[in-house]
Amino acid sequence: MPLNSETHGVLRLQSFEQYARINPEAIREQTIASLGIGPAPLPPPISDWPRITESIRRGTLHVLAAQTPSLRASLKFDVKASGVGSYQTTISGRSDSGSVLKVTPINDDELSQRNLAMLKPFPLRFTVITASTTDRQHTKQIWLIGISSFRDVPTDELKTQ
Repeated sequence: MPLNSETHGVLRLQSFEQYARINPEAIREQTIASLGIGPAPLPPPISDWPRITESIRRGTLHVLAAQTPSLRASLKFDVKASGVGSYQTTISGRSDSGSVLKVTPINDDELSQRNLAMLKPFPLRFTVITASTTDRQHTKQIWLIGISSFRDVPTDELKTQ
C-alpha cells in the first residue's frame, strides 16, 4: 500500500513474548530459501499497520505519533542513547505508558529475516523495546518502525511542543 503525503511511515507494536515466539513455518520457509531450493518467503504485509502521522527528528532523537480507530500511540526515542525515551498508547480505550529500554537500527543485511523484511522500503528502520510503567509486570513490547520521512526540528523548537 503506497504511503500518502501525510504519512511518514509505519509502526507496529506487540508484546515482546508474542514477537519472540518461534514460528515453525517461517523457519522452514527461511531454511528452504537459504538453501536455494525454493523461493524466498514473502514478508508479512504492512497494509494493516498503523501509519505514522507525525515524525520529528532532532539530531538522533525521534518523536513519532500514529493513530487508527482503535489505537493512539506516541513514541520518543534516541538512536544514540538507547535507554532514553518514552511512549504512550491508548488501545481500545486502555491507556498505557512506559519507557524505552533499547533502540536498534535495522541494517540492510537484517532485512532477509522474514520478521523484518517488510521494512525494506523504508530508509530508516528501527526496533524499539519498551517496558510499561503502568502495570506491575512492566510488560515489554517491541515496536517495529519504518520511517519514510520526517521533519527536522531545531532543539529549541522541539522543547515548546
